[in-house]
Amino acid sequence: MKRMFTIIIILCALLSVAAQDRVADINAIKKSPDFLYAEATLPTAEEAAQVARDLLRDEIIRWTEEQQKTPMDSVQAQQISEEADTMTTPRADMIRVFAFVEKTRLDASAIVQPTDSTLLNDSIRQVLLQRFGSKRYIRHGDVIKKIMRANNFFELRNVMEPLKQKGEITGYGKYATAPDPARCYLIVYDPAGNLVAWLGKGEDTRKNLKTGKADSIRNYHGCGAIWFTIKE
Repeated sequence: MKRMFTIIIILCALLSVAAQDRVADINAIKKSPDFLYAEATLPTAEEAAQVARDLLRDEIIRWTEEQQKTPMDSVQAQQISEEADTMTTPRADMIRVFAFVEKTRLDASAIVQPTDSTLLNDSIRQVLLQRFGSKRYIRHGDVIKKIMRANNFFELRNVMEPLKQKGEITGYGKYATAPDPARCYLIVYDPAGNLVAWLGKGEDTRKNLKTGKADSIRNYHGCGAIWFTIKE
């Protein structure tokens, strides 16, 4: 019993340190001119993530309008926000989700001029490199684009297995084996093995990652699906 209590104390301490590290990362990103960000604090991580991404979408549209005088298309902005990286931290009895994206990922990035904070920004990137995805700062959108290169169901394993070995995805498999379907991305394939849809995370309603519109696995009768997860 005493040993179990000691283990619990150690785990709590480690979680506290990890949370402090993430808060430090969040503050560093806020100070950098290279990022757009938004955050939300709500009772569940799923609710907070959705609101944070919606706010980030609005921030992307606002920023591109300032830079180009013409705002980014809302569908494209929504897709970028859905693929944005997030950091989750506890806040009292609520969950805080911080969503962020580098300005270089936006079409307007070509007109962004270098700043005197280059060294600071390089330091931030190094911290992120060390703390995300086996010392690799993984952008969800980049991983998804790699997966979309597969032409059919039979090519998927040749795409997914190397990504798993590199730590870019944390798992994948047939839909029936999904540990928590709502937290998994889905690749839908028809009986002939053609890939017909790539769906984002969610309960019944999901985002179609190719069209940017709302979609659901229920819309693909007679089809199968592969799930995969990306390290947060």
